[in-house]
Amino acid sequence: MHELQTSSYDAIDVFGIVFAWAIVLLPVIVAMRRTGQKLESIGINGKNKGRMLVLGLTLSAISLTVLGFPAPSVGGGFVGFSISLVFGLVYHAVVGFSEEIVWRGYIQTRMIAHSGTLEGLVAT
Repeated sequence: MHELQTSSYDAIDVFGIVFAWAIVLLPVIVAMRRTGQKLESIGINGKNKGRMLVLGLTLSAISLTVLGFPAPSVGGGFVGFSISLVFGLVYHAVVGFSEEIVWRGYIQTRMIAHSGTLEGLVAT
């Protein structure tokens, strides 16, 4: 018989990923402060925070729904709501937010400014 594959998350996993990304984000924050850059330089401003949050949550819901349908046929599946599910959502939100800040917000915008749009996009 085919065994169901599941992932389990707990507070230690969330703390670990927050700590790891804090180490990655710290140099970005220090560099921005030292050069006098504002959050707008990495794409964060008061006008678009709510819109971007809604867009991100909507796209995540669509993605999870689309990926959820074939999951049982490839050995996965939804096993129900649990605290592990909440920890997993927080875990992945931290990863996604941090990657966007570092790669798209900081590195990509600076590579584009330095090398041009095509070269900056390819490099990042």
